[in-house]
Amino acid sequence: MSYNFSVRGANRAEVLERVGLELDKVKDAQPMHAHDRDQALAAAKAFIEILPDSLEGHEIQVYMHGSVGWHQGRAEEPNVITGAGVGVSAHWMQVAPQASPAPAS
Repeated sequence: MSYNFSVRGANRAEVLERVGLELDKVKDAQPMHAHDRDQALAAAKAFIEILPDSLEGHEIQVYMHGSVGWHQGRAEEPNVITGAGVGVSAHWMQVAPQASPAPAS
C-alpha cells in the first residue's frame, strides 16, 4: 500500500497539523498504514522543524510519499509488516502576490 500528498501552510504548526490530517485520511483509506502513521508524522516533523517558523511572503510546502508491505496472516495470526518507507520534502515557497482588482469604470 502506498500514498503521496502535498500540503501547504503559513507556518510550521499549521503545515504539521495538515500533514497529520492527511496521514489520518491515508490510514482511514488504507488501514495497514496504522502501523507507520506515527513514524511518518515524526519524519515530517523533523524536516519541518529545520525551517524557520515564518517567512514573509512565503508558505511552507510539504510533499510526502510512503508505503508499507506486508504478508497477510491467517485468521488466527496478525498480518506481518515486511517493509516500510517514507519520503519527505519540506521547503518555503514564495506566494504569488494577489492581483489587484481592476478599477471600476
